[in-house]
Amino acid sequence: MAQNNKLNNKRAESNQQEAQSDLFIKCSNQKLVAKLLYKRGNFYFRSRDYYGALRFYKDSLQIRYLVYPENHIYIDKCIKKIGICHNRLGEYKEAIEY
Repeated sequence: MAQNNKLNNKRAESNQQEAQSDLFIKCSNQKLVAKLLYKRGNFYFRSRDYYGALRFYKDSLQIRYLVYPENHIYIDKCIKKIGICHNRLGEYKEAIEY
């Protein structure tokens, strides 16, 4: 039973990643995509799934680096959330990097 749940979770994750990349390719408004990824990260963060949150925050950060100036507040927010996630996971060296 547990193996079926893990397999289903992996399939759902794979489908989600494909949909996410399709959204990025199809959407001309990259700022909106970055915002949606950040909000999805917030959902995982509030659910205390910090690994899930990290994935979305990092994806959002990559896009935000492309569309905003280096010192923009949206970039700072992503970096802060990534650092907090690493801290909550006990990954202190990674947290310090962010």
